[in-house]
Amino acid sequence: MKKIDPIHPDVARTLDGLFSERVRRSPAAPAYRWCDESGTWHGNTWHEMQSLVVRCRTALEREGLARGDRVAIMLRNSVHWV
Repeated sequence: MKKIDPIHPDVARTLDGLFSERVRRSPAAPAYRWCDESGTWHGNTWHEMQSLVVRCRTALEREGLARGDRVAIMLRNSVHWV
């Protein structure tokens, strides 16, 4: 696997910026792996994770939330927490 150079804080600036820079640098690289109840391993690339993040962001934007509004999220432990 190709080594990825560390992302400097001045480039990332925020947690969202760090995530976006990682996606930009290596979209096809493995990002997360997890095991389901049957013992089967699954994984997502950085690009796939970005797609999940965009989908959630879009859904929240459609709710008409204002800056400072609070949202509760009820999920089992999963890759969707990203």
